[in-house]
Amino acid sequence: MHPVICVVTFIEKQYQQPWAADMAMLLLEIKDEVEKIALEANSLPPLKRELFAHRYDAIVNQGLKDNPYSAAENKEGQPKKRGVPNKRRPITY
Repeated sequence: MHPVICVVTFIEKQYQQPWAADMAMLLLEIKDEVEKIALEANSLPPLKRELFAHRYDAIVNQGLKDNPYSAAENKEGQPKKRGVPNKRRPITY
């Protein structure tokens, strides 16, 4: 099984994300289509690619809707700064 399918299946089972099952099915369907057409052509027909891209985008958007991004905030409600804090220069008198 392809590693991407394994990851999507893990997300579906571990986190109960319904969009992940749809993504796994779509990726397998795309793989089957590519293997089927590989004997005849170098790529999928444009209409088929567009349909797959539309379904892919819909599944990704569903996943984003189900799991909205929330940035970490500090006590003042500002986004937390990432990385190592700057070292201040010593004050000399």
